[in-house]
Amino acid sequence: MSREEGSIVASFFCDQSEKQRRSLLGLLQVIIFQIIEANRDLAVHLLSDSRKATEAGKLQSDPEATLKVQVLWDALQAMAKQIPGGSIFIIIFGLEQLSEEALDDFFTYMEELAEAPLIQERTRLCR
Repeated sequence: MSREEGSIVASFFCDQSEKQRRSLLGLLQVIIFQIIEANRDLAVHLLSDSRKATEAGKLQSDPEATLKVQVLWDALQAMAKQIPGGSIFIIIFGLEQLSEEALDDFFTYMEELAEAPLIQERTRLCR
């Protein structure tokens, strides 16, 4: 695999003994945090437009949004689409350590991702 300029590598270690490390929410929070640490411009995908903020020409942060799997998943996909000149590589260790519900949700999201036409060109799933 060639190294692409601007690429980001994020990783997550699943662990049954820690609630945060066995949930899909925890996985997404850690991965997104690492991506934003590598490229702060991508944080815009976690910001929400409110009418007041839009009128003022600003985006507002919604702290509750980071507690919702769907919001984080959408943000991760948006980040992947807009990363300048590179790719996002996500490495997950001990995937089988996720809770049963989290694992089912993870595979559902991954199937959805694999079916998205724009993402298909840029996504490679390693099993």
